[in-house]
Amino acid sequence: MEQSLSEKSSDTAVSRERTARLVLTRKVGEEVVIDGNIRVMLVAIKNNKVRLGFSAPVSVRIDRKEVFDRRLLNEPDQNESCHKLTVAGW
Repeated sequence: MEQSLSEKSSDTAVSRERTARLVLTRKVGEEVVIDGNIRVMLVAIKNNKVRLGFSAPVSVRIDRKEVFDRRLLNEPDQNESCHKLTVAGW
């Protein structure tokens, strides 16, 4: 497991948070389980794109990175409902 040290800054202080990165090889149909209740499945590989399917409690928000960044910029309502993700065809 690769470990890195990242710094997060705030207006008043800089705190350090230890994070770990796990890099795995998966075949189509295989899953990774996170914290016992989040599943990530490799659904398909086509050209240079990988399709992932996520199963998680409705209280867990799952966004693509660019959507997550946009939400942070727009300061979304904290009570906004979570979206269920479904796997669609190509």
